[in-house]
Amino acid sequence: MYTTLRRRRGISMVEVVISAAIISGLLVTALTTVSAARLTTTQTDLVNRGSLLAEQLVAEILSRAYEDPDTASPTLGTNGAESASANRSGYDDVDDFNGWSAKPPQWPNGTTIDEFAGWQRSATITYVTAADLVTDAGADNGVKRIDVEVEFNGQLIVQLTAFRTRAGWEAYVED
Repeated sequence: MYTTLRRRRGISMVEVVISAAIISGLLVTALTTVSAARLTTTQTDLVNRGSLLAEQLVAEILSRAYEDPDTASPTLGTNGAESASANRSGYDDVDDFNGWSAKPPQWPNGTTIDEFAGWQRSATITYVTAADLVTDAGADNGVKRIDVEVEFNGQLIVQLTAFRTRAGWEAYVED
């Protein structure tokens, strides 16, 4: 009887290296995709939270009178009792919010909004004209531009622009 020798067939080192390279490539691609998805989710969450903060402040500002009901003042900003107030509850007209800023954000009565540590809101009010809603007119022409910015850890997240007219019209645009 003769015995036949059979060659055992296994995988070669080259095949192992190629397989490892393919698996590594697939793993890197999968991790990159997961990381990008996580970053997108985080950015979306920041924009949503920032938009809520901006919209709340713009709504508060637009709920005020166009001009101070107590004192006619050609300058933007607080005056009299409004200046002495430690919070926004005394603000009675749109331009009282000019230069206002809070970090972390606060409710009108000055209470901190706890869920927004690391966030900052600010408002700037400027006089513009109906013909040019961008350029500072320097004097009252019946239109005030309201710019609200919301930042998280020093990074601008949302900028919201609104307009209020002496006639009572209002509009806003999210940048």
